[in-house]
Amino acid sequence: MPIRCEWSFLCERADADTNSRLNAFGIASGIVTHLPSQVSFTLVARISGDPDVSMSMDVAISTPSGSRLGKPEPRTVNMLPSGFLDSTMRLNNIPLLEYGTYVFAVILNGDEASTIRLPVTPPQSVVH
Repeated sequence: MPIRCEWSFLCERADADTNSRLNAFGIASGIVTHLPSQVSFTLVARISGDPDVSMSMDVAISTPSGSRLGKPEPRTVNMLPSGFLDSTMRLNNIPLLEYGTYVFAVILNGDEASTIRLPVTPPQSVVH
């Protein structure tokens, strides 16, 4: 079975409870902020593939103008016997220097498996 990313999203934090259920808090669908700014997220991805297989997982971040931001070191993850894995990766201090859509690409074994699009917009001015 090929390795693939079933779904992925960004949130403030994610953890597993005592029954190994994934809990995600503060799911991000966009950011409203003044620039420059920095944000931190946890990337959550459901990966499927052959049971008990090891793979590398990486994240590539692109700015609205197409530049690549520094990325975390790839890490090795191990598929569970069920053939599924809910994996989390903490992304700290991501610089936001321009408005527009940032793209977070989940990379499995060197291939892009999923993308998350995150729009960054300025706060609306309030006229009194």
